[in-house]
Amino acid sequence: MESVGSWMALNGRREAAHRIREEFFERTGRVNEDDRSFETRMNAFLEYLLLDHRLEDPRGPETWLEAYVVERAEHLSVRERALLASLSAGHRSLFRLIARPAQQLHLSDMLYGGQWLVALPAALLGLELGDVFEARLVSLEGRVVLLHSVLHHPSDAAPLVARIVEKGLDRGEDPQVLAGRLSAMLLRHDRYPGMNLLQAYGW
Repeated sequence: MESVGSWMALNGRREAAHRIREEFFERTGRVNEDDRSFETRMNAFLEYLLLDHRLEDPRGPETWLEAYVVERAEHLSVRERALLASLSAGHRSLFRLIARPAQQLHLSDMLYGGQWLVALPAALLGLELGDVFEARLVSLEGRVVLLHSVLHHPSDAAPLVARIVEKGLDRGEDPQVLAGRLSAMLLRHDRYPGMNLLQAYGW
């Protein structure tokens, strides 16, 4: 992803990235450098920029990552192309931890449905059963893993998040817009830890 990020800084793509970043932070909350989730949220933005944002030309690649692969194809190894294809095929969602098999997470996808076994010990993320978090899930070399941009909602907020998701989906709200709204609520909670949980999550 690092080389793709450097590629984005060339040939006018930097300006597009700045515009998309503004749109992303309008949706997920405007993060400051002194916020504890700054690095995680910047990684989440980079994922969104390269993997989720749709390009406007219907005749060309759909995402910036696909455009990178097309332009740099002759310089990429077979393994690199496979890795980038796996990243493109992953998805970002809200997940709930429903079980903890040895060295794995058993997750339910709250936005798109389905369950996943992820190759990662829960202790590494500080997760407890029932916890909810936003992350990108990808299949890499035969294992389902999470990328590093994990946004962990407080354990006490999990029932609130579940109700917000249920009501949002019932209204037909776009899942990624819904996840962005919850991300902004989490940022407000992190920034003002003395705020009542119900206020932070706008309930």
